[in-house]
Amino acid sequence: MKGRRMQEKFLETLSEVSIVSYACKKHGISRQTYYRWRAHEEWFAILADAAILSGDEVLNDVAEMGAFKKVEQGDWKAIQYWLSRRHPKFKQSPWYARGFAQEQEEDPIRTARKRREAEAKVREWVNEWEAERKRKVKDAERMKAKGSSSEDGA
Repeated sequence: MKGRRMQEKFLETLSEVSIVSYACKKHGISRQTYYRWRAHEEWFAILADAAILSGDEVLNDVAEMGAFKKVEQGDWKAIQYWLSRRHPKFKQSPWYARGFAQEQEEDPIRTARKRREAEAKVREWVNEWEAERKRKVKDAERMKAKGSSSEDGA
């Protein structure tokens, strides 16, 4: 049971930071252990993927807040960066082309749709895993009850 608790605590950390190396170091396990858990325990792999998605959101929020603070302080590069990515009027302005490498950005609607589809798939896997686990627990309880009732009759 100790291993299971460690895995759960590890997943909790992973959902906060989404960086496997950091979570491994914090819990005193090797990356090889993490990948072994993923390979041998499907529930762990599914929940690790979900935790990484969640951790990405947390880190994105922290990074966005850092950029916002720089904008508030009047940092011109931060202002350019923010406007070039968040304001349609400034996305392709000449100063953007000179100041930053032009990137081919993906359509935000398509990206959001892909993310929702991936999250739905992870939720589906988690639900399937939980249903399977509940079935196994019920089966084990039935087997235990059968065993104890046959012992009572003996």
